[in-house]
Amino acid sequence: MNKGQIKNISAGVILLLGVIIFIASFNSSLVFGKSDSLPYKLYFLVKSNNWQKGDLVAIKNFATRYTRNQHFTKQIVGVAGDVITVVDDYVLVNGIKCAKLKRQTKDHRKLTPIMAQIIPQQYLFVIAKHKDSFDSRYQEFGLVREDYIEGKIYPVW
Repeated sequence: MNKGQIKNISAGVILLLGVIIFIASFNSSLVFGKSDSLPYKLYFLVKSNNWQKGDLVAIKNFATRYTRNQHFTKQIVGVAGDVITVVDDYVLVNGIKCAKLKRQTKDHRKLTPIMAQIIPQQYLFVIAKHKDSFDSRYQEFGLVREDYIEGKIYPVW
């Protein structure tokens, strides 16, 4: 190895240590996405309850009809007081189409559209834009109680 290569490796190690210290100091972490329902595979998670409609969030230990204590990354598209309706094969929030419905999962389990309703206090309607996402548009997933939100997610790569 020549001096230039050693210098580059040293700079990389120092940068990596700096990133680790930065992440640890802000109650945050790096999260690896395992699902195809969002386009990114690496996220920066900031643990807080300072999120709003439109934000990507980490959902922790959430149980659905088809999963147990799973972690999800979804986008908040409906908050308390918003109106959910189902028209044809679409779920609408406040009259705006936000997701197309499917009748079954990729492994052929039944999916039931969410019921028309006003989102109650302390609950969120979350989705991922991917056509195969398993999310709040289905009764088997449901609305997410706010205390399951771990924090905001920022795509890195």
